[in-house]
Amino acid sequence: RPRSTQEDEVVLEQVAEDPSTSVRFIERRTGVSKSQAQRILKRYEYHPYNIQRVQTLLSSDIMPHVFRFVGQCWRSRILWSD
Repeated sequence: RPRSTQEDEVVLEQVAEDPSTSVRFIERRTGVSKSQAQRILKRYEYHPYNIQRVQTLLSSDIMPHVFRFVGQCWRSRILWSD
């Protein structure tokens, strides 16, 4: 099947509106098949990604780490011998 720039534009427009959209949603919304949407996105170097949520460190979180570090520093001042 020959390439359709109209399909390309429709798929890319959907991604521009919502970058986190899925190819299944694009298929339902536009009528372009899922595999064709994947090919179009691959051709234009769009890659799927997963957002990874991590905990945010606050300024109040540093003191427990400092106390633990200071507590471990005393070991380096001991001369260990047999």
